[in-house]
Amino acid sequence: ASRCYSCENESYYKRRKCYVAKIRAKEDIGSFIQSNFGGWRRKSPKDFNLTKGYLVALWNEQQGRCFYTGEAILLKRGKHKWKSVSLDRKIPSLGYICGNVVWTTYLTNNSKNFRSTDEFIRFCQMVVEKASR
Repeated sequence: ASRCYSCENESYYKRRKCYVAKIRAKEDIGSFIQSNFGGWRRKSPKDFNLTKGYLVALWNEQQGRCFYTGEAILLKRGKHKWKSVSLDRKIPSLGYICGNVVWTTYLTNNSKNFRSTDEFIRFCQMVVEKASR
């Protein structure tokens, strides 16, 4: 049961409009945490002791800024995906536990990947050194 181009296009825009509405509804950190909490727990079931209150307090302590770069973090995705919120484990092997997580941008977390904080900083220093030659 294939559709014509116009019907397919209309269906796409209806789905997109619904998606954008869901994103706009998540424009506060509490809603973001609520919608992602289960995923973090599933990724690290044995090494998980985070609470929603801890994550909100951490967000407030960081003043909504990336732990590594200091830039403001956006709570919604879309065309600014790289600046959107992400939760990073400073030492990836330790899991999602209090004292081992920080708020960061998606771009920074994606760049850090599996590295520890110290390894990531050394990596960034190598990039800067190479660029300044």
